[in-house]
Amino acid sequence: MRLSSSLQAFVLIALLSSLLMAAPVWAESRITVTGHGQATVEPDHAVLVVGVNASNQQAHIAMQQVATSMTALMQVLDAAGIAPKDRQTRELSLSPRWEHNNNGSRHQNGFLASNTLSIQVRDLTQVGELIDRLSQTGANRFDSISFGRFDMQAAEDQARHRAVQDAMRKAALYAQSAGVSLGALRQLSEGGVLAQPVGMVSSARMSFDQMPVAAGSMNVSASVTMVYTLANP
Repeated sequence: MRLSSSLQAFVLIALLSSLLMAAPVWAESRITVTGHGQATVEPDHAVLVVGVNASNQQAHIAMQQVATSMTALMQVLDAAGIAPKDRQTRELSLSPRWEHNNNGSRHQNGFLASNTLSIQVRDLTQVGELIDRLSQTGANRFDSISFGRFDMQAAEDQARHRAVQDAMRKAALYAQSAGVSLGALRQLSEGGVLAQPVGMVSSARMSFDQMPVAAGSMNVSASVTMVYTLANP
C-alpha cells in the first residue's frame, strides 16, 4: 500500500519536528558584571536647622517667648538677605514639661514651647557669621548643618560614565582571564545614583563666636550592571 504524496509530506514534517525537539538546545554563554563610578563636586549652598525653646508655667507665655525670639531671628535673616522662599518652619510644638520625683513618679512643671526653622543659605561665605548672629539673637537650638548642590546633573553623568567604563573593564578582564572572547552587550541597567554631602554638624544648644565652617566636597556615586555574551576565541 502506497502513501499519497500529501500524506508522505505530513509524515516527513512530523519526523523532522520530533528530531528538532529532541535535539539539545545550547544556552548562550553570558557574563554579568557590575561597575562603579564616582565624581566629586563642590557644594554651592548650605541648610541650617535652628530653633528656639522656651519654658514657662503658663502655656501661652511660653509660646509668646518663642514667637518673640523667632521674630528676632527673621529680622536677622532679612538683614542677611535670606529670601523668604529659603526659610521653612520645620516644627512648632507645645507640650507639658515633666519632672521625675524621687519615688519614680513624675509631675508636670509648666510647659515647653519650641519652633524649629530650616534656612537655606546660598552664599557659603555667610554661614559662619549667620550662625553667630542667630545664636546672639535668641536661637538656643542648633540641630544641624548640611551642604548640597542645586545642579547635580554634570556630576551624576560623570559618575555614570565612569561606572560604565568600570564595568566594561571588568568584563574584558574576566573574558581574557577565562580564555574566551567578549561578545555583544545584551543588557545594561542602572543601579542608582547617590550624592553624599560631606559635613554634618549637630548640637543641642548654640553658643558660638565667629563659628568656623568647612563646606568640604560632595561625592556622587553611580553603579551599573552589564551583561555580555561570551564566545570561544
